[in-house]
Amino acid sequence: MGTEFFINQSLAITNVFYKVFGIKFTNYFINKSVGNLFTSGESLQTLLDDMKVFENKNINCISSYAVEGLPTYDKSKIEFFYQQMMTTIDSLTESGKEGNFAFKFTGLISTDIITKLSTAQDFFLYDILKINSLETSSCTISFEDFD
Repeated sequence: MGTEFFINQSLAITNVFYKVFGIKFTNYFINKSVGNLFTSGESLQTLLDDMKVFENKNINCISSYAVEGLPTYDKSKIEFFYQQMMTTIDSLTESGKEGNFAFKFTGLISTDIITKLSTAQDFFLYDILKINSLETSSCTISFEDFD
């Protein structure tokens, strides 16, 4: 599954690039290639600046907070991410204005736990429910199926 490859290997690949090319060049490369397709920038301020451009054109925005790459649980980093999200929400809703915010679950969970959850999900679907992975897109499950 491509998602598992990404979950398991993206951090390692990024770290190799950091070691070979350096952090500044790697981040520059990401930002100039695919980064701008997915992000407004690297800071809350660049997000707010970009949102202001759209607001001036009467276009609403939804900010999205995504953190990925913690290989194992690290309480201090998770707490830092949480504080950053709260600061973002406060900034988006200051002066009582309406704010939109999308949260990606991986911001508060490590990739080792995500991998375990994915494995458990696969076991549940394919071994317990006996759902063929090729049929899941058109599969409907009912509680009557288990009577």
